Amino acid sequence: MYVFDNNVYPSACQFKDGLAKAFPHLVRSGLYFSICDHVYLFLSACVTFFTEFHSHCSCLSHQYHFVNINLTWTDAQAYCRENYTDLATIDNMEEMKRLTESVDTGYTGEAWIGLKKGTSWRWQWSSGEGDTGYTNWETAATYNQNNGYNCVGMKDNGRWNNIDCSTQMKTGYFICYTVLTGKRTVVRLTVRTDGEIKDPEFSSHLLMQLQEKLISAGMSENTTLSWRTQPDGQIFHLKD
Repeated sequence: MYVFDNNVYPSACQFKDGLAKAFPHLVRSGLYFSICDHVYLFLSACVTFFTEFHSHCSCLSHQYHFVNINLTWTDAQAYCRENYTDLATIDNMEEMKRLTESVDTGYTGEAWIGLKKGTSWRWQWSSGEGDTGYTNWETAATYNQNNGYNCVGMKDNGRWNNIDCSTQMKTGYFICYTVLTGKRTVVRLTVRTDGEIKDPEFSSHLLMQLQEKLISAGMSENTTLSWRTQPDGQIFHLKD
């Protein structure tokens, strides 16, 4: 566990064997890693930093369970709360990927997830986490429809549709989740680079380097890191 009581921010890059490396520093809001240069380009000196990006790295928090019982949304919610944690909540693209990977191979049609219009007519998760951030609607029109279809089903392609809550799915499917045991840690990451920040290879190498640094600092090798994808599908955003 890191304990700190003042802001620490190195003013120069640290090097090993003359190569530019990521270096950690602690501030009140968490453990930061600054990157001297593009993570898979090895230079002997720091380059001029003209762009700064920031993102988050986090562990997946949900395990999904695909249930084949023909129920309305409300009854499916009650079933999930009794046997698991709740109807499926999806926080980001990585969790969406995990959910679709858990789907029964014979599944076609739609399955209930834990999204419903609340009393303020905003889409909210059954778990009470508040307004949804990440979404995966079939179309923008689907999201904006005000036709009394106030619950959400996920199609076999992963897209979401709003459906009458009293409907019993013809396919008889819904998706529950449980909260994974163990500690979930969110790390804010600041990257200064002249490389292509949207390049998937960049984010992949950066995540690998971050995992190596955290393991060397004492993190369990069994810990899984993943990027938190923003609602617009991007990992990094330009910092104001």
